[in-house]
Amino acid sequence: MKKTLSLITVSLSLFFGINSAEAASVTLYNGSLGTAPGSQGELVPGAVKSDGSITFINQTLVTGGVKVDTDANNAEYSGYSNYSPLTESFVNASFPTLDDNVGYSVFFNASLDATTSDDDDRTAFNVLVVGASNKAIQISFEDGLIFAQENGFTRGENTLFDTASNTNYEIRVRNGNYTLFAGSLQILNGALRQYSFDPATSDPPIFNPFTGNYLNFYEIPNFISFGDDTGQEDGVFTFRSASVTTAAAVPFEFSPGLGLLILGAWLAIFQLKNRKKQSRTSEKVRQLVEVSASKKD
Repeated sequence: MKKTLSLITVSLSLFFGINSAEAASVTLYNGSLGTAPGSQGELVPGAVKSDGSITFINQTLVTGGVKVDTDANNAEYSGYSNYSPLTESFVNASFPTLDDNVGYSVFFNASLDATTSDDDDRTAFNVLVVGASNKAIQISFEDGLIFAQENGFTRGENTLFDTASNTNYEIRVRNGNYTLFAGSLQILNGALRQYSFDPATSDPPIFNPFTGNYLNFYEIPNFISFGDDTGQEDGVFTFRSASVTTAAAVPFEFSPGLGLLILGAWLAIFQLKNRKKQSRTSEKVRQLVEVSASKKD
């Protein structure tokens, strides 16, 4: 009886979608706090000169965020990431796993305030997200245009959009695909990429001056960056917020219909056991009556 009730309880748990894995949500930057991203414990700022040496990022606090000039200080790369190239480790050692199949979302608010037009395939503001399996997507923002970078760093899926506007974006990843939302509007979608990139031959090169290691950010699982990651373009962008949310991982797919079937099966077993118990009780009573009657005779 107790075993049967336990099995029914398990079935009910499955039916209502209870699982042991947890979703995670991390605020990477909150511009309303009036501080720069590097002081909030999840992102580190960085800027690199044309010779690969490090310089200071040119950032100015503005209402609700930070404004970055990617051409100042002789910088070629300027932006923020959740991975420190100097320590070669994540800013947050407990940063969640970005599982491409289970799903995750990167939310951010940014605007492209000014840009040059030296190269149509390079932009002054980009968001790069690399999942746990090294499948990635890089979304690039140009004046009036948003596009996904192809593996060869050319334009992929693209759409006309007011990139100078104060907009809340979401990059939603699931089952090897990405979808970009502007507010509630879906504006891009496609397959994740596995980018081929050589940090030693890039212009400028990307390396850690303290260790001499070249750093390929496209091959760092769970890596996220916001900013200008090319030496062929520069501009000004305002960065206001960013966060990441991972979906709860379940060990298997489970449908309500299947839950009802399991629940019904255990209820049937429960009723069958009750009938058998009642039958045995009735038989014992009948035998006792017969024994009592034979003694009287």
